[in-house]
Amino acid sequence: MINHAIVHGQVRGGVAQGIGQALFERIMYDSASGQLLTGSFLDYRLPRAADLPPIAIDDHEDAPWPPIRFGVKGAGEGGAIGAPGAVAQCR
Repeated sequence: MINHAIVHGQVRGGVAQGIGQALFERIMYDSASGQLLTGSFLDYRLPRAADLPPIAIDDHEDAPWPPIRFGVKGAGEGGAIGAPGAVAQCR
């Protein structure tokens, strides 16, 4: 990992996104016209830092991945994958 702070920020952002998906986002359509009613960020609440629990991150560096130039791997926002299911399980 070149910069731990950036990777940890990506993970925290992904977890926040996943929690927001599980708790605050809702797709709603008008029953008469079929028009999407929740198509922008103005239509539902986004989680803020104060809404989130403390997030502990444990990273594990692995060997370079040869098929990619320089052997790098992405960190992305993997927290967004597990967070909705974890929140839904607790509801």
